[in-house]
Amino acid sequence: MSGKAEPAGDRGTKGAATRATEQVAIILSYHSELHRKFCNACIKEAGVMKQYTGSLLGHCETIECIEGFWPKNQGLGVLLFECSKECQKWLYSDPVFRASDFLEQVEMYCVPLSVPLPQGYAVLSIMNLDVQFKEIFNGEYLKRHEDGVRSCQGIPCVAITDKVQKVKGMRNPKYFIVDAWKCRQDFDAWYKAESETDSCALRQQTASGELILAELKRQI
Repeated sequence: MSGKAEPAGDRGTKGAATRATEQVAIILSYHSELHRKFCNACIKEAGVMKQYTGSLLGHCETIECIEGFWPKNQGLGVLLFECSKECQKWLYSDPVFRASDFLEQVEMYCVPLSVPLPQGYAVLSIMNLDVQFKEIFNGEYLKRHEDGVRSCQGIPCVAITDKVQKVKGMRNPKYFIVDAWKCRQDFDAWYKAESETDSCALRQQTASGELILAELKRQI
């Protein structure tokens, strides 16, 4: 592999990103022991979120790290806002979520979505990648990735961006790819197929980082 390493931009496989939605997701990663505190905050602040077009998409007490390093015993919460401008207003207005000590060492990211997140896809796979070889990654890997996810009944690249806003936390978000799945079995089928071809190797040669899986539930 040759060529200058450079970060990937905010794009999908069809060129410079043209977002088909104004939706943004707030992704929170926190210690599993604080999961109930997160759920209680969502109940308490549901009315405030609704004023700013937001709601709870889902939560899980423990995520699974498939590749790379992600702190152990981490829960995940995902909030969905229909309007990015309203989400920004909420970030500076909600007294609970913006508190400096909320969920202790929480990682909190604002992620713009590329397509509307559909109902019934409660499993999210999230890649946080440092893309060293943009041209190869964008030109070769992403098309394979989208085709592979679709072939296993998933929705590829619900988010695909390096424009991730770090609201709180110690880790630096880089290039996010979020895929949506109806069930864990569909994700497993995709990951098995990717691992058995050179697509996985191509991704790992052009980018490094984490791949995590969250099986969300809506009800608290």
